[in-house]
Amino acid sequence: MQTKHNVAAANAADGADAEALRAEVNALRGEVSRLSRELRMSQRFLDKVTKTVEAKDALGSALSLVNAKQRTYTDMLLEGCNNIILLFDDDGRLVLSTKVFLELTHTPNFDYIRNEKYESILARYLDEETAAQMEQAIEEVIRTHDTAVLTIWADVAYNGSLQRRCYAVELRSIGRAKGGNAGISAGALAVLVDLTDLLQEKQRAEAASRTKSDFLANMSHEIRTPMNAILGMSEMLSRSQMTVGQRKYLDDIRKSSQALLSIINDILDFSKIEAGKMELLDISYSLHMLLDNLGSMFALLCRQKGLVYRQ
Repeated sequence: MQTKHNVAAANAADGADAEALRAEVNALRGEVSRLSRELRMSQRFLDKVTKTVEAKDALGSALSLVNAKQRTYTDMLLEGCNNIILLFDDDGRLVLSTKVFLELTHTPNFDYIRNEKYESILARYLDEETAAQMEQAIEEVIRTHDTAVLTIWADVAYNGSLQRRCYAVELRSIGRAKGGNAGISAGALAVLVDLTDLLQEKQRAEAASRTKSDFLANMSHEIRTPMNAILGMSEMLSRSQMTVGQRKYLDDIRKSSQALLSIINDILDFSKIEAGKMELLDISYSLHMLLDNLGSMFALLCRQKGLVYRQ
């Protein structure tokens, strides 16, 4: 009996231990499940962080590439532009310039003049009066955020010699809206266009035009003199005794001479037009008489060419 009792007690103890073990196993399973969920959540969060970092790195690389390209394009623009372009910041310091400005001023590198105030740059390369004019215009543009246009003359080294050159200057205000987030509150952009060659070509064209006008005027006067003599002789000849045919020929000579004299006057009118002295006259004329005069001029030419002229 005692042995059976001991076996039952042992079995009960084993059952309790098994139950406790199952409870502990279940608890461990629950903990493992919870830890697995947390691990999966941590893994997803880590994946998101990794993707965010990768996206940030990719965006940074793309922005760096874009900025590098933009700097390259800016350098190409500054080197290839034929006009002088100067950019001053809100303190009036030079931050950008085209290569042509460095060449004209014999500046080896832009770093030599970077961050210089515009007062010192203008005083170095312009005469006192022109420099003061430019300084006043730049200060006015920065203050009023407006645009100014002026013309200046400067002595610059051009094609190996010191020459007096004419420049058209346009000054524009650069404000925060245009400067973006660079912290620029105000500035000025100066664009200088060399007009010297254009002015020289204009002067040569005007001189050629004056020469042509003088030539036409002189030639017209030279031709007018014998034409007046022909008209005078025709008038004298008309007072003599002539046959009907001879008088018709004389009338043709007189009409042709008058027509040629009118053409000479038209040539003089062209000279007046170029000189800006053309005057329009409001007069009456006979269309029938005009056509009759044209007929007298061209009838002989038509007969010589075997043509029939009809009025």
